[in-house]
Amino acid sequence: MESPSYHELLRAQVDWNRTYAALAASPSSASTTALRRRLLRLSVQVFWHPFFPLFKSVS
Repeated sequence: MESPSYHELLRAQVDWNRTYAALAASPSSASTTALRRRLLRLSVQVFWHPFFPLFKSVS
């Protein structure tokens, strides 16, 4: 069984993909501020999530 933090990471990644798709599909004349801000928040959540070790020590 996976830990709850794995499910949080998975949800954030799915939300990131959906938000990115919505931003890409929006017309250039549309106001995309809310989508861009959401994408930025989700990017931070995914990048700094404790379940996802981005940097491994080099020893």
